[in-house]
Amino acid sequence: MRLQYMKELTAIYEQGNFSKAAKSLFITQPALSRHIADMEKQLGITLLERDKHSVSFTEAGLKVYKSFRRILQIYEHMQEELSSYQSDIAGTLRLGMLYYTIRQDFGPVLSRLTADYPHIEIKQISCQPQDVYHALETDRIDIGVLGSADYPDSSFLKMQEFSSSTLDIMMSSHHPLAKKASLTFKDIHDEIFIQLSDDPYSNCSYNEALKKCGFECIKTILTPNIDTVPFVLQNTNAIYLKASQFIVSGYENVLVTRPLDEKNLLVHKAYVYREDNQNPLIPLFLEYAAKFNTDL
Repeated sequence: MRLQYMKELTAIYEQGNFSKAAKSLFITQPALSRHIADMEKQLGITLLERDKHSVSFTEAGLKVYKSFRRILQIYEHMQEELSSYQSDIAGTLRLGMLYYTIRQDFGPVLSRLTADYPHIEIKQISCQPQDVYHALETDRIDIGVLGSADYPDSSFLKMQEFSSSTLDIMMSSHHPLAKKASLTFKDIHDEIFIQLSDDPYSNCSYNEALKKCGFECIKTILTPNIDTVPFVLQNTNAIYLKASQFIVSGYENVLVTRPLDEKNLLVHKAYVYREDNQNPLIPLFLEYAAKFNTDL
């Protein structure tokens, strides 16, 4: 049984519902639900009784929770005892962070890493995707976040995927497709797609995900950056493809978002670093990322 799963069940008991538990653990609610289902399958019992409004523990679920809580207390005590052996690890780790997803991308990892290794200095550099690539290219950061894709001239980079997302279509509330609850490739085949002229890396990631599913954006228009997308949507019949996790707020009265309901259509985010970077904190960070990022 994974230690992270034990923490998740414990969080549900302590927080009282899935939504608060997921938020406290920096994971999505669907990911939390999948992990609970995995636990129930592994243990061969029902842990929780849930409906749309509440969640309660079964008798067996309460026994499992109490056992998990004891195991976690023992584990936490052991970590405290071992911290003296870890305190000699030090150095600087430069992270290129997308300013609008810092918490999702780095929150779970950094909180644990810096707690276990207090002498590590974290330098946070706020970036857009195109800045991340160039900062890696010029060795100004050790690790950044980009959409997972086979970028041109990127043979010097290595990637470790940590998050996946479905895709949505954003459009004007007056667009004919706005009447539909969800969309398919057939619906958007003849549409004009907005792409960002300052972010070829997100464009590449989305286009690669579409191509794997046999779809290609035939008609495209460019807009300078993400801030200009709402204006273009309101003044054209174009549509904008985005990761479901990415929220454009402040335009709820004039723009709508519809899920692109296509099987196996996912975009992935990855921690990206130079293959020739010898900073010993990079593999340590990636090890923690594999342990404490559970959104896959």
